[in-house]
Amino acid sequence: LGIRSPEYQPVMTDYQAYILLRNIFLRSPRGRLALLSGGILWRLAIEVIGDDAVLGFPSEKDMYIEDIILSTERTCYGRERLTNDEIDLICGV
Repeated sequence: LGIRSPEYQPVMTDYQAYILLRNIFLRSPRGRLALLSGGILWRLAIEVIGDDAVLGFPSEKDMYIEDIILSTERTCYGRERLTNDEIDLICGV
C-alpha cells in the first residue's frame, strides 16, 4: 500500500484501493490462511471468503512453511502461515 509522509491526508480512493488489493489477496489460495490465523485476520477474511475456505487444501506452490517437524519415522510435517507482508496487506499497513 506504500509509505506516506506524515502530512499525507488519505482520501476515499486510498481506502478503496486497500479494499480491492485485500480482497484480491484473500480470494487467492493463500487467503484461507487468514481464516486459520484467527483474530483480526479471521475477522477481515470471513467477510470476503466465508468459512468454507478453511476446508480446502493449500497448493504446494503457495505454501510458506513456518515450522518443520521431523519425527523419528522420517516423516516431515509443516505448518503453513502468512508472511509478515501478507499480514500487513490484510490489515492495511
